[in-house]
Amino acid sequence: MLSPRRTVALIAATALVGWAGGASARPRRFHRHQKDAEGEVTNHYSDRGAKPAKVALPQLTLRSRSLMGKDGATTVEISTAPFDVDAAPLGNISRVRIDAIDPNARGKDDDKNDRKRFHKEYEHLRQGGYVSFKYTELPHGQALRIAAHGNGAVHREEVEGVLFDQVRYRPDLAVRDMAVPPTAAPYTAVFMSATVIERMGEVGASADCVTLVDGAQVDISRNVWVAANGVVTCNMAASFAPGKHTVTMRVQNVRPGDYDDSNNELSASIDVHTALSYSAEASEHTNNVVKSQDCYMTSGSTTPEKHTGSDTKQTDQSRTVNGSVPLALAMPFSVSFSDSSGGRTLSQLSIDKPDLQPVAVDDPTRWTDQSSYSQDDGNGTVVTIIRYSNSNTNVGSTTVSFQMNATEVNYHSDNWCKNSPAFQCAGGEFSLPSDSTSGSGPTVQLANDYTVDLTLNDGKAYSAHAQAPLTVAVDGPTTTGLCVNRVYPGTDGTVGKFCNWTTFTATVKDGTVSQ
Repeated sequence: MLSPRRTVALIAATALVGWAGGASARPRRFHRHQKDAEGEVTNHYSDRGAKPAKVALPQLTLRSRSLMGKDGATTVEISTAPFDVDAAPLGNISRVRIDAIDPNARGKDDDKNDRKRFHKEYEHLRQGGYVSFKYTELPHGQALRIAAHGNGAVHREEVEGVLFDQVRYRPDLAVRDMAVPPTAAPYTAVFMSATVIERMGEVGASADCVTLVDGAQVDISRNVWVAANGVVTCNMAASFAPGKHTVTMRVQNVRPGDYDDSNNELSASIDVHTALSYSAEASEHTNNVVKSQDCYMTSGSTTPEKHTGSDTKQTDQSRTVNGSVPLALAMPFSVSFSDSSGGRTLSQLSIDKPDLQPVAVDDPTRWTDQSSYSQDDGNGTVVTIIRYSNSNTNVGSTTVSFQMNATEVNYHSDNWCKNSPAFQCAGGEFSLPSDSTSGSGPTVQLANDYTVDLTLNDGKAYSAHAQAPLTVAVDGPTTTGLCVNRVYPGTDGTVGKFCNWTTFTATVKDGTVSQ
């Protein structure tokens, strides 16, 4: 949810605003996904969420997963190779038996007691080392025993493996919000971001974050991993011709498939013109998830004989500031920045004579010279300064961007890394809050306003002071779940039930201001 915007002016001033403290350029640690011999990633920022069932046999390793989509259909997959990797499943799975079981009787031979339960058998399969089956009658949470016969290579004897699996929801990745400045200078790098969340809370997923301008893809961050209930930031960048454009942030190629693909993208408008421009955005999202599991052992139970549950709260934040002056500032110049909320300073830094390094010109038809400076202040503020000039036309532009994201992890796109050469990163790499410098900054205390002061000074000061109100919206509480009949061992044999409920409440505090 976005608050109504207020307009402020970025004006020429005669005095530089004074700042306490300072910052020096620091390295930033970036990580690239590492894979084992089978192609599985070994260094996700978090492995939170259920993993495929797995059993190692002398000739091969079998894996299974049972995932339910929004349509209520469950796909049961069995493979001799890891899922969602480039490795081809070897050998052949020739026979499969799938039984719904009582999880409390796991591993027992209870065929005689389970004749009324779900049961499927398949023989003489010749589909190779991967098979899948789709069902509409399996409830969420149902425990499964999967017996599979197969071999890992030609001319080897078959072996049997038994896997114990459970029907879980597919991961649901959603672009929850995006930070795109409403205005920008033509043909300059504009830094943007999208927050991607996993909504179902059971299984993590990999995907690609992409940026589209007027429907055409212009940037990508590949193989973004979002853990179950995860919150990550995709940092992107793009440049624009003059005029009004539509920017779309999308998460696509979701693996192992998306529960609901209707929430995979958001769009915003950007007005690109040559003028003094400025924008600031602050947002805070708090998710409260209460889960309960109740077991009613017999048909006569009116209160649950067994109750388990959890109550988790997760808060993440994002603050973004962009400024642009329609000229190449005279060298050397200085940059000062501070933001606050409720009279409390959140961050501040002063960069005197930033050491801009020449870089390859993005658009030789517009610029003859381009130089860049980037730093991580170690407390969650990432600043990038880029100076553009054309010696033939005496046209120039100077842009500054501040990104302060307090999510679980930051992913960085091809264009973001290209326009932040000091960081020496590559598209698809990620940075963590646990690194020596802040990949995702700590959360701060946001009151009912967000105030920004920014000054660029090359002997003449270009300053902005703006304040945006932060509004609060609450969605929920919303409760979902179901009860399924179940016969519990050791009871009188009557049908009891198992109930699984989730209550979700989301609180959003945010505001924007721009010129």
